[in-house]
Amino acid sequence: MKITIVGCGKIGETILGDLVNEGHEVIAVDNDPAVLEQINNIHDVMTVCGNGTDCRTLTEASVRDRELFIAATSSDELNMLSCYIARQMGAKNTIARIRNPEYNMESLGFFKETLGLSMAINPDMLAARDMFNVLKLPSAVKIQTFSERGFEIIELILKEDSPLTGVKLMDLRSKYKAKFLICVVGRGDRVYIPDGNFVLRPGDKIGLTAEPAEIQKLFRALGLDKKQAKNVMILGGGRIAFYLSKMLTYTGNGVKIIERDPEKCAVLSDALPKAVIINGDGAQQELLLEEGLDSIDAFVSLTGMDEENILISIFASTHNVPTVITKVNRNELASMAAKLGIDRIISPKEIIQGGSRIQAHGRTP
Repeated sequence: MKITIVGCGKIGETILGDLVNEGHEVIAVDNDPAVLEQINNIHDVMTVCGNGTDCRTLTEASVRDRELFIAATSSDELNMLSCYIARQMGAKNTIARIRNPEYNMESLGFFKETLGLSMAINPDMLAARDMFNVLKLPSAVKIQTFSERGFEIIELILKEDSPLTGVKLMDLRSKYKAKFLICVVGRGDRVYIPDGNFVLRPGDKIGLTAEPAEIQKLFRALGLDKKQAKNVMILGGGRIAFYLSKMLTYTGNGVKIIERDPEKCAVLSDALPKAVIINGDGAQQELLLEEGLDSIDAFVSLTGMDEENILISIFASTHNVPTVITKVNRNELASMAAKLGIDRIISPKEIIQGGSRIQAHGRTP
């Protein structure tokens, strides 16, 4: 597939790398020569230096014959305008990265229709939704929902006392009446696509897929139907925290956000009247304890520093918080965090990677 990507920051470069690895013909556009030089050092792609809303730049990037055009700069407005121009120039499908909470679903629907967008991607909202799903099903490590087909992929880590350990996959259907499929198993550094003779072991990370009702039936049979997290503490008051808090308060959950920036606290107080906003440094353990870390159902670490998120999540785990979710963007730190016992790791980059693969294979909504 012929694809042009405008904006080669963290998200754009991640999408580009995945698409190149899959064999797509990719042209990268960015207005920073240093960024493009780095792209050229890593990937075998054509690069164009210029503004993503400039017709000459887009012409040089062969937009007229592109099957897919992706705008992933740090500016929502530039992304939308760039997609509109690309569509007018002949690009068949366009995707814009749009993150600003002020652009609600009604606004996005209007933009998609008016600008001819095939899709608007909000990595922060997608990450928040993944976290929300885990908080509603705390036994899971990760949940991916495929609404078009009405099923979910649930990721679990088997403990020593799990009723699934020591069982052959072919025997699971007769033992548990739910309709589900274990489609992948991670064991150490290896990943297996198991057959019926595969025997599950403690520590295995399994991915099972089923309809939501069947998953609930299976979890009840396994004794994994833990109560949903009702009181949630969130560290960091960025976009993901806003989206997650909005989802949680809408469903009646208690939410407390700790943010060190007083201006962000003021904005969050106005936008989230049902949440408790605390102005303070969440890296201070005393503050977390004073705000009730020992009595909450879930802790979500969403600061802008992966290292801080990991360390504070470990601290929360040592205080027996039932569910701890950690935002980690860097792959090497995510694997390190997993080895330190942090199970629920969510990365906006990883979520976008999955979205880019679906889109590149032609499943345009």
